[in-house]
Amino acid sequence: MRMCLAGLEDFRDCETVLVHIENLLLGQAFYVEVLNQGFDKDGPYATVDFYDTSGPDDINLNKILYKQILQNIIALPQMNVAGQVTEVFVSHVEKNGDVYIQIQTEGMKYLIRLINRLTQTGLTADILKYSIVTVVDRMKKYFVSVDGNWYRGEVMNIYPNGQVKVFLIDFGNTVIASKANLLHLEKLSDLLTKYPAQAMKVHLHNIEKSMCNEKMVSRIRKLVPQGEPILMRVIAHSSVGTPLVELFKRIQPDNVLASINTTLAYEELKRTIGDGNNNVKSRKRITSRTITNEDDDVIKTLKPPKITGLGEFFDVHVTMAANPGNFTVQPLDDKRSLEAMMIELQEVCLTYHGSYPTVESIREGNLYAAKHIDEHWYRVSVLNIISENMVTVYFCDFGDVSILSLDKLQPLKSQFLELPYQAIKAKLVGIRPINMDWSVEDCLRFQRLVLEKNFVSIVVESTHDDVNPAETILGLKLIDVETSEDIYIDQLLVEEGRAVYID
Repeated sequence: MRMCLAGLEDFRDCETVLVHIENLLLGQAFYVEVLNQGFDKDGPYATVDFYDTSGPDDINLNKILYKQILQNIIALPQMNVAGQVTEVFVSHVEKNGDVYIQIQTEGMKYLIRLINRLTQTGLTADILKYSIVTVVDRMKKYFVSVDGNWYRGEVMNIYPNGQVKVFLIDFGNTVIASKANLLHLEKLSDLLTKYPAQAMKVHLHNIEKSMCNEKMVSRIRKLVPQGEPILMRVIAHSSVGTPLVELFKRIQPDNVLASINTTLAYEELKRTIGDGNNNVKSRKRITSRTITNEDDDVIKTLKPPKITGLGEFFDVHVTMAANPGNFTVQPLDDKRSLEAMMIELQEVCLTYHGSYPTVESIREGNLYAAKHIDEHWYRVSVLNIISENMVTVYFCDFGDVSILSLDKLQPLKSQFLELPYQAIKAKLVGIRPINMDWSVEDCLRFQRLVLEKNFVSIVVESTHDDVNPAETILGLKLIDVETSEDIYIDQLLVEEGRAVYID
């Protein structure tokens, strides 16, 4: 006899549900309650509830299956792991720079099928009349018609003229619609009401909200058009839990990985500090005011970290990894000193009640404490003054570059000038990419191998940065000694067919 599980009718086209049904029901003996009978193109069927009566209480297995499906099939992927890389689609970019993404999971694909099925066959005249909205409740989800298409949405505002402001929860954008275009979603589909929102808000790492003017938002939208898959790497999370991410795009014909964040930051720098001939001013050395008193104008440089000689071992921690030719390390010998300094820096900055730097007082090359988008304070050097309220800063201990507003800066007290800067530029020596440049997969593989990990390195060379001659770039061999056998990262990349040795 053919049976239909009551309450699970919406899942009839979802193949992955079969695994849960088979695991729970196949080969077992149960009691069933027949709720009704019907007939379709495949013949007669009965709609039933399955019950497990082997224990002291009868258990409705349909409800257990429904809960399992909600938890395991339509649940959104978690983005709580730093370094996690996912293929996504950008569904909307807000005027303030908020980015909404969708992950093309099986759950997302099934949601589209559910909505299409409902709009094509389920919105009969009787259903429409039954689902009309007379009183709007901002706590509920609605089915809203926009330009002839139907979306799930939440009402954000109600206007006197009969219009409502609706947030489309699967795309991230906001629309104005007539209340007459709303339908009660729970009267149409219990499953669609419980289905999680598919649009997830993220912030672009190192792109301050204050940078997001109309021109930059337009540029973001052009770089990540709807329907084009891109790669997203989670860097960290903000104080309210929003993922801070870096977006990557494949550039053809060589399938080279390009960072959208870096592109945006570079274009902003080029626009604001160029000399008119597309030449960018060179970076000033990392300097600071000595803090003998608040008005002292004597300039002082941060000390460089202690680096071992050529051919010697140098224990390092990798803080940033773009590709094998561009990463940042910290000396492990200074790890405890850095941690202690960072703890003290947070305490001092959180209790500071003085004034912030102004465009008149701030100087390129001077050191400050800066509040990053992750809500922590760091030692930074001002690279360039962009406008009356915006500066470009370099994070002396981690190697990042970011654009911040002046209200994110504080004077750096004298006790924070003793520890040498910790961020050291580095590259792997002795290898080059097997193609013209490192591919997307090569860069992601390298990041998984080295990012936020400790290594024994061998210092092979030490050269000056061509862009900033005051800075050093170390040519290293990285050795992972945490495994039973030492792993040389350059050798591993060659063995995997990603690189070749060079003389």
